[in-house]
Amino acid sequence: VALRKWAGEHAALDTGLRDFSIRHANCLSAEDRDLIEQNIAIYAKHACVVGLEATREEALTAFDALINRQIRRIFLKRVGRRGIPYRYAVTMFSIYAFYALDAVAALEPDKVSLRTVAVLIGYTSSVAFAIGPLAVALNLQLSMCLITYPPRRANFLVGLCTFVVYNGMLSVTWHYGCRAPYSDFHFSGLMISSVLLILATAYAYRPTGDELDPPCKCILGEDGLRGRFASRTNLEADPDSDGSLDSDNLQELVGHWGSSSSSSSSSSP
Repeated sequence: VALRKWAGEHAALDTGLRDFSIRHANCLSAEDRDLIEQNIAIYAKHACVVGLEATREEALTAFDALINRQIRRIFLKRVGRRGIPYRYAVTMFSIYAFYALDAVAALEPDKVSLRTVAVLIGYTSSVAFAIGPLAVALNLQLSMCLITYPPRRANFLVGLCTFVVYNGMLSVTWHYGCRAPYSDFHFSGLMISSVLLILATAYAYRPTGDELDPPCKCILGEDGLRGRFASRTNLEADPDSDGSLDSDNLQELVGHWGSSSSSSSSSSP
């Protein structure tokens, strides 16, 4: 239920960023809309989102594209492709790591062998790093697909599918794990299934790439972004720069834009 609720919030945030338009955004006071759009146009020019000669409409369109693409990519990168970062999914099932230590400690001294320890580590690693996170990814993906379904029906379908798949993967891994210490065939099967599960997990939680939306490129002159940025803020331009804007320059740019936009706003009629 909690994962499905987050899936709904994730979908709403993603849709809001993808379809955002400053022209359709709500404004507390309609009288302030003109001033706000003017300041955004000034920002777009100072941040090199558009050229200095761009019109106000072009600047607002470019700002919309910045939110729709660049900010959306940052959001998806933070929360992960499946709506939750892989490290958080692993944390939910990290208790299985302690289970492996308890199982090894409970073995009789004459039954402890390298293969037995490897089996326990392989089984618990499969659950903590693959089976559990895969079940979380499946739950979130199904929740997003069934976001328009009635809550009770969606919760039942998502819970049933997640339960069947999760316990199915556990059963197969447990089947090989119980016999692996005494059978080369089952030991090989456990190792192969563990590798396949980890590969599937790596694919499910692969980083969000540019296939979602290509990075928003600034309109640059011959000297690139840093050259134009330096000309406006009296910074030294780096001739070897690829035109990217790092966090330090972004903070300085925002500070410079804030002072410039204030003076521009005060001088505007």
